[in-house]
Amino acid sequence: MKREIKNDVCIFPGHSFGMPPGQTMEHLRKNNIYLQLNREHFIKFRMRKNQLGLFDFQ
Repeated sequence: MKREIKNDVCIFPGHSFGMPPGQTMEHLRKNNIYLQLNREHFIKFRMRKNQLGLFDFQ
């Protein structure tokens, strides 16, 4: 079953990359590049060449 998160739901991720936690789903859909990509484009973006340190986890 496919479900969609409503626009007014606040999202509190376990990590932050600039935006403070607690943004609405509507805001994230408009401003988060990963949420703007379809599955095919997401995979191509994440698997693109010349990404330095992609698997250097600390």
